[in-house]
Amino acid sequence: MNKKLVFVTFLAFSIVAASRVYADPHLPEKFDVSLTGLQFGWTIDQTVEFLKKRVEDRYGVLIRDTMDVRNRDQLRREAIAEAATIGTEIVKFDGSDTRWNVSEVKDEFRHGFGEEMLHVKEGVTHLYFYYVDGALYKLQMTLPKDQQKEFLKDVVRAYGEPTITSEKGGFTADANETVRVWADTSISFSVTDHSERFQCFSFRWADARVDAIVKAKWPHEDADTINPLILESMEWASDPNSEEYGEDFDPVGDMLGVSPTPTPKPEKKPAKSGKAKPRKK
Repeated sequence: MNKKLVFVTFLAFSIVAASRVYADPHLPEKFDVSLTGLQFGWTIDQTVEFLKKRVEDRYGVLIRDTMDVRNRDQLRREAIAEAATIGTEIVKFDGSDTRWNVSEVKDEFRHGFGEEMLHVKEGVTHLYFYYVDGALYKLQMTLPKDQQKEFLKDVVRAYGEPTITSEKGGFTADANETVRVWADTSISFSVTDHSERFQCFSFRWADARVDAIVKAKWPHEDADTINPLILESMEWASDPNSEEYGEDFDPVGDMLGVSPTPTPKPEKKPAKSGKAKPRKK
């Protein structure tokens, strides 16, 4: 484990803990009161304990407000069953489980950098808790796309208008996505529209300092990560008439070591001999 990274991470978490005294405007609990008390820097076990208590509190209100004894018993059974599922899906991003690479969380991790994720499903809502070196630093919540307009109103009431609104898309993106960002505090918050491909949208809270440290370790998404066959084609397409390439140059075939089939040239027909026929009068 990188001691320098752990020290910086710990320092960042300490700053976030202290910021609670000053009521950071982007705390998750300002949007969802049931997340009150959640802290970045927790271990997975601490998060699981918190989430189980959260289920207990939610069902406790339902049980309290239910007069029918049989319904109360049913609610208690449901509470026990739901709490039992928490902590059963923990993903280590070590390359052994790649199904998340093509999901709505694909941009939130990289394999081989000591990252883990706790996944919890609550009805149609999914909660993803992200850890680096065993410490929680990011929370993502996804909901069905048809609820986006309603929840965006709640977001604006909780956090105000976004600092930045941008569009993701183009050559390397899977689909266009609208990203709204609330920044400039110790906790960053953003909303991303994944409805075009994943039929959902997501809320994302992160310890801004630790988030930056983690992303700095990731390989940059630049030209070096593009398929070399695509790069070769791009280079050729930019100047197909260059002397470096012959008339029959095939960029992909050249990368694969396959010789191109020469383009057959049309045969020139011999010119007709003899005198031209006189015009008819």
